[in-house]
Amino acid sequence: MSGFHTKIGKAFGEAAAILVLSLILAFSINALRPGGLTVLSGKASPKDTATPADALKIYSADECLQLLKAGRALFLDAREEGAYVSGHLPGAFHVPLEKVETKLAWLKEMEGGNKIFITYCDGQGCGKARGLAEALRKKGIKSLGEFADGWQGWMDRGYPIDEGVGDGTIGGSGKN
Repeated sequence: MSGFHTKIGKAFGEAAAILVLSLILAFSINALRPGGLTVLSGKASPKDTATPADALKIYSADECLQLLKAGRALFLDAREEGAYVSGHLPGAFHVPLEKVETKLAWLKEMEGGNKIFITYCDGQGCGKARGLAEALRKKGIKSLGEFADGWQGWMDRGYPIDEGVGDGTIGGSGKN
């Protein structure tokens, strides 16, 4: 073998050794890290194995309308007060994140039966509904879901709305 071929062979050998050591190090760190990525086994990581009780149900506009008509939805509007007063889903209660503590006892009284608290905000990309749902879950509220399309998704479909402060009753002002 010529000197050139020897140098090339040695370079490939060193590169292979570095690659193998890098992979061993990466897999070791991943295995030790809490919530590490599942790479080789068919097992899911703890994050991926959330039970339905742990997962926050995301409702479509049509599902929200059906639950509303069936008297099962309790909408919680996480938007600013002015937006809520200007218009909200029928029967919705204004529960911004900063007022969770003051409304918690009342919410726990309302919980039960086959009712579902469904949080919403402006629409896709608005994190207030998710933040509200997570805060309520941490406070012990179990029957929770999120309407991710929110106010904008509801309006886009031309579904009925309420205006004003409202009392949370279904039908409210009857505005469309």
